Amino acid sequence: MDEMSVTSAFEVDRPRLWSIAYRMTGRVHDAEDVLQAAWLKADAAERSSTPIASPTGWLSTVVSREAIDVLRRRQRRAEVSLDAGDTPVESVDGPETDYIHVESVGRALLVVLNRLTPEQRAAYVLHDMFDVPFATIADLLTVSTAAAKQLASRARRRVAPPNTLEHGADRSMVEAYLAASRDGDIEGLLAVLAPDVVRTSEPTLVPDGHQMIRGARSVAEQTRLFADRAQVSAIALIDGRPAVIVAPHGRLRAAMLFTIDAGRIAAIRVVGSATLDDSEIAPVEGPPGLSSDRTTQ
Repeated sequence: MDEMSVTSAFEVDRPRLWSIAYRMTGRVHDAEDVLQAAWLKADAAERSSTPIASPTGWLSTVVSREAIDVLRRRQRRAEVSLDAGDTPVESVDGPETDYIHVESVGRALLVVLNRLTPEQRAAYVLHDMFDVPFATIADLLTVSTAAAKQLASRARRRVAPPNTLEHGADRSMVEAYLAASRDGDIEGLLAVLAPDVVRTSEPTLVPDGHQMIRGARSVAEQTRLFADRAQVSAIALIDGRPAVIVAPHGRLRAAMLFTIDAGRIAAIRVVGSATLDDSEIAPVEGPPGLSSDRTTQ
């Protein structure tokens, strides 16, 4: 039996427990709730003198169970990513902190994780990001070890970017567009936009009268008006092609799809998240250490 008490182990392991909770749930307030629930259980166990052979392992299991419960409740509620018309800031109370958490995981990766089932997300995050054995994951999910491996494998195929360099030049163009958008750099935008570029947007995403914009200057000027959205955007692959996703809190709200011709952006199509329900979305780069055949214990 470890000499360290459960509550002491909680404080020592808090950074790792937070990482598990946040990567599992993808939301700061949910991760905080998970840690609070875990601390209460740790305190109750200590008060009851319940023998715990490995406080660190026990706490990881408790946090994982709480996070899985959060994901399953969220799925049952079928909640939407954001209410229509919300300003895409990271957080009302602490935008900088929220931004740091999102970027620490990767905005595009969070979007993909949010499209997984709770069971797929749990299996992938716990095994591939935290090296939790599949036997432990199987117990958490009440499935067989083989089923836990299959869940992680399915998630891994969704998370891994396509193995292709076909659109490398297009990706560079889209990256330059996003960088200029974040900076409000009109000249930078004009450098990548074709003179006769056309930008179309779904009516629910932009003010009336701005669903179609023609010409590089006009598109650049309007893009600068939406610089706040660029701050919570990232490059992703949508159906294998480079695109920009708008994803405050890592939750997909919209995407910009590009047509590139003769080394310039000829058209931009802005669509809402519902339009992308049947599309395949992947990060442009896989998470560190990702392996498509990672199925061992």
